[in-house]
Amino acid sequence: MKIHYQIIFISAILSAVLWSCGEEKKTLFEKLLKEKEGILRGFETGETYDEVLSAEKNYTNIEKGNDYIYYDFDLGNEESYTLTYNFYQDKLYEITMDVYLNSQNTAGQLFNEFKNHYNQKFGEGVLSKDGYTTWYTQNKLSQKVEIAIKENSESYGFFTITINNLDY
Repeated sequence: MKIHYQIIFISAILSAVLWSCGEEKKTLFEKLLKEKEGILRGFETGETYDEVLSAEKNYTNIEKGNDYIYYDFDLGNEESYTLTYNFYQDKLYEITMDVYLNSQNTAGQLFNEFKNHYNQKFGEGVLSKDGYTTWYTQNKLSQKVEIAIKENSESYGFFTITINNLDY
């Protein structure tokens, strides 16, 4: 009988280890970026309202209007981020992500991860006098797009990304 319990115990431990190894733990950067395609979260300017809404449909803290979709995400530990998608004539022309963190170091690290990602994808970004690092590219409709990021921490960690269609 003792051997039977040992086998069950060992099987339970192995199952727990294998199950936890199968879970992919994402970094904060990976959670925020969501998809490597597109510019942010799998999107680029020019997407339709319904395309964005259906891809971000699993989230509950949402506010919708005819020309915007707004999400508020809780990261735990009193940290959060917001996403705002703005539309004109049913086409996405602006994405803004604001990230609120407890640590200035975490915000700085996040800034560097996004900066490296965009540098690899679009070439070296340009640092402007206002502290934003900016890249210029085109969307799939051949419209000019600006990507601007800034780590703007003072007493807490704050990071922002703004993506604008310059031809809308």
